[in-house]
Amino acid sequence: MFSLPRLDEVGPQDKTDDGIEIVQKGACLEKATHGVHSETMLLACQIIAGNSFETAYLSYDRKGSNRVQRASCDILVHHHYFLHVPQGTGDGTDTTSYAVTPNFQEWRFPDALPQSWNSVAITPRDTKPSCVISGRMRPEKAHLIPPSHEKWYTDNAMCDYSQGAKSVSNSDDNVCRLRVDLHRIFDDRAFAFVPKLDEDGHQHTVVHFFSTTNDSGDAALKYHNRKTHSLDSAAPQFLFARFAFTVFAYIKDFILRGERRRIAVVQRGIDSHGSPAWIVQEIQMDRAQRHSRYGGGDHEIRLALKRRRISGNESRPSLTSSASFQATINEHRITDEAASSDANGTSTSLKEGEDICGHSLLEAVEMDRHPPMIR
Repeated sequence: MFSLPRLDEVGPQDKTDDGIEIVQKGACLEKATHGVHSETMLLACQIIAGNSFETAYLSYDRKGSNRVQRASCDILVHHHYFLHVPQGTGDGTDTTSYAVTPNFQEWRFPDALPQSWNSVAITPRDTKPSCVISGRMRPEKAHLIPPSHEKWYTDNAMCDYSQGAKSVSNSDDNVCRLRVDLHRIFDDRAFAFVPKLDEDGHQHTVVHFFSTTNDSGDAALKYHNRKTHSLDSAAPQFLFARFAFTVFAYIKDFILRGERRRIAVVQRGIDSHGSPAWIVQEIQMDRAQRHSRYGGGDHEIRLALKRRRISGNESRPSLTSSASFQATINEHRITDEAASSDANGTSTSLKEGEDICGHSLLEAVEMDRHPPMIR
């Protein structure tokens, strides 16, 4: 299952699905204080399901009869959701036999960005180079698409979005500036940049954390939903590619589990017009085939761990085998001074008037000299 930490604070104007009754549990949730941004969760799932931006939807049940209504839900607060992709067969009731894209290398960049990414907000620009998150000086250059994915850059003609730059390393549209420690966890694919609306309906490009384990925990508490600045030099297409690159870091377990799975594989072929093109084929693979093809270590994460001289593997959220894709939201447990837990450590709460960082909004701005969070 694909999991995201519960880091998005439920504000007074946010619409949630905590009033939806789940049949299996037989009761509605208590009023939630945190959840997961619904558009971000759905978009991640749609990418995995072959860029099914127009058709895929989330539901509360395996059959898909109880859909998540996008217009009435800003933040997801339940623990389990199912992804459905109508297959266009007969009566359209088949929504679970879709193929999944196994990794970033097999993913094709879409012909058009999803609607929510069509107009990524222009961010304020600093007069001097600084970290796009913290505002600190002396940042490092971070690549959105890593240089090791030169072939993917070429195969997907990303030079079309980068003033003709033929190399991923030479593309100015593929770079952002990050503080050293944030650059390290960025290389670990702990976070990405996504568009979100604030309480006034204004769109901002913000930081969204996918992981709170190991070295990313403190940063997630401090910077999740932080507005970025000086990010307008990075093309929206590269920001979206980075979002997908981050998503695929968290589905390897799902791809390898289960006896058989329908996998979308990209191969060179001929399109309907007789021209050479990349063709996506759906292949049923057994466990051995998937382990042989996709069971190797993650190259980017290995490089990051080697650079940091850290041993051991990070425990990451994953996907489990099921008839349909199941998205799970992990309860995020806050352990800094802003939260308190009961004797069993099973519940957390935020002090009134504080954000996820444990500081008031004004304190957060003064400490790091950057725009405040979206709340």
